[in-house]
Amino acid sequence: MQEYEVTQQAIPGQSVTVTIQVDSKQRWEVDTMFGASSLADYMDVAWGGIWGHVLMEARSDAWLSDLFVQPDVPGSSCTASATLSGKAGLSDGARLEVFDKSGKRVADADVKLDSSVAAGQPVSVKVSLPDAQLWTPDTPTLYTARLSLRKGSQVLASIRRGSACAKGSGFSTRPTAVLG
Repeated sequence: MQEYEVTQQAIPGQSVTVTIQVDSKQRWEVDTMFGASSLADYMDVAWGGIWGHVLMEARSDAWLSDLFVQPDVPGSSCTASATLSGKAGLSDGARLEVFDKSGKRVADADVKLDSSVAAGQPVSVKVSLPDAQLWTPDTPTLYTARLSLRKGSQVLASIRRGSACAKGSGFSTRPTAVLG
């Protein structure tokens, strides 16, 4: 994943146009491995473009990334973990909320963060889900977990993921949104 800082060009409250230029020309100073048995070598065509999703997000000085939700089906709970990014020490807590398919909050839990938590370290919160419905092909029940980084009652950043509790393999996840 590539990230580019555009804060100086994208001033809040003002319109901005973002242009992405794709250049697939061979540049020996950048890609000296051309000719080392890639598909493009055999097809004699230039390849380039954008693959996957492109998004622009507003972030605070501290944010969460790489959300992972791990269920404990026998224990009727789940743990959400994410990586603390940006400036460490700005937050004093984290909150995990779990929502059902209608958007109703069905569980939440808070943890205090110690000031020694540094950028790049995980933030984890466990929540009890006593009445969670297991995912099956006949009842594909999905939940949304939202993990928020907080300073007192103020939300600094949050990240969320849709997920399902399932027997056997445990958890299936699909990204739904990143909020900053």
